[in-house]
Amino acid sequence: DFSLNELKTVGFSVTELKTAEFTSTELKDVSFNSTELKTAGFTASELKTDFSLNELKTVGFSVSELKDASFSSLEMKDVSFDTVELKLGGFSATEIKDAGYSLTEITIAAVDPNELKEIGYTASELKSVGITAEELNVAGFTTTDIISAGFSAEEIKETYDSFIHQTISKNDRTIILMTDGTIYGCGYNAYGQLGNGNTTNQTTMVEMTNNT
Repeated sequence: DFSLNELKTVGFSVTELKTAEFTSTELKDVSFNSTELKTAGFTASELKTDFSLNELKTVGFSVSELKDASFSSLEMKDVSFDTVELKLGGFSATEIKDAGYSLTEITIAAVDPNELKEIGYTASELKSVGITAEELNVAGFTTTDIISAGFSAEEIKETYDSFIHQTISKNDRTIILMTDGTIYGCGYNAYGQLGNGNTTNQTTMVEMTNNT
């Protein structure tokens, strides 16, 4: 017998009107705002059609609630949610990467190095944001991957001590012989002493040709 606007005018609350099965769209049309609708118990999914993601963020919906409302990681990035919030809200490392966050931003969210390996980051890329040789080893990167990433001889020795057969440091060069027979070296290489096929001095470990 009475319109929604009349019911609002005489003082029915948003909660009472929701109980009477008025929709969020109908309530918005009579000037109830997103804060009032959220307080009345409407979910992010119910309000998604009528309000922008930024409005829903402003009234306090969590990342988890917004994810449940099918907002994507890219949409969340567009309204300035950070990687920590996305990870805590249930987004995967792949979803966070696909949103366009940098590797540095992703590592701030304490994403496991194993996950980062699985979504395509190389040992060199992970080293550039502070992931250690030991962490890369635990994540499943090969010895060659890790050594080629540019870790120092000391870092390699610390990580692979049980796999190192012999270390030689002499005449501005360091040579490491692994128990599997592979050899790595760095340092002065003007005459090709490192046996890696060129005469460029190497500041990081490179695999050498084993002719023994």
